[in-house]
Amino acid sequence: MQGVTKMRKHISLFFLFCFLSVAPAAAQTVLFDGLVHPNRQAAALLIPAVVTSDDYSLLGRLEYGIADRANFFALVGGRLNGGGTGLAGAGWAATFYRQTDALPLNFGIFNSYVFPLESGGPDAFVTVAPVFSHSWERDGGGRVTPYAGASVTFLVNKPGRGDTNNVNGLLGVKVTEVAERWDFIAEVQPGEETSFAFGFFFRF
Repeated sequence: MQGVTKMRKHISLFFLFCFLSVAPAAAQTVLFDGLVHPNRQAAALLIPAVVTSDDYSLLGRLEYGIADRANFFALVGGRLNGGGTGLAGAGWAATFYRQTDALPLNFGIFNSYVFPLESGGPDAFVTVAPVFSHSWERDGGGRVTPYAGASVTFLVNKPGRGDTNNVNGLLGVKVTEVAERWDFIAEVQPGEETSFAFGFFFRF
C-alpha cells in the first residue's frame, strides 16, 4: 500500500512539473511507445489531454491490433483555445522491429489524420512520428517503456494560412498494467510547439 501511495506522489509531482514547464501553442498528441497491441486486442485511450499555456485538447481514441504488427484507430475530441473546436480523426501505428539481445530497441511509426470540425473546413492536420523505445519488465508483471523520436505535423487543404507545419522532439513513457487492464502513458513534445500529454489505456 505504501508503494502505491509513493507512486501516486511521484506521478503528481511529474504532472505539476510538466504543467509548469510547457510553452505556448499545440501539436498533435502521439502517445505511442513503438509497440502495438496483440492481434484482435482493442484498447480505449481514455481522457488524454494535450496541454500548453493557451491551448487544451481532450481526446478519446479507440485502437485495434492487427497481426501483432499494427494498430488502427479512430479518435474524437475537442480543442479549447479561446473558443471550441470539435475534432475527429483516424490513423494507424506499426511496429517494424522489436527489441532483441542483439539490438535492444523497438522501432515504430505513428501516423494520424485529424479534421477540425469548424466552418470553412475541412482542413486536416497530419502527424507522422518515428519512435524508438526500450522496455523493461516490472516486478509483479507489466513493463515500463520510455520512448523517444520526432513528431512532424503539417496542415493540408488550407492554402494561404501561413506556415502551420511544425517539427518537435518526442519524449514519453508508458507503464503497462498499472492496474488490471489499465496502462498509463505520458508524453512531452519539445520544439516549435511544445506540449504535454497524458492518458490511460483500458485494454479489452
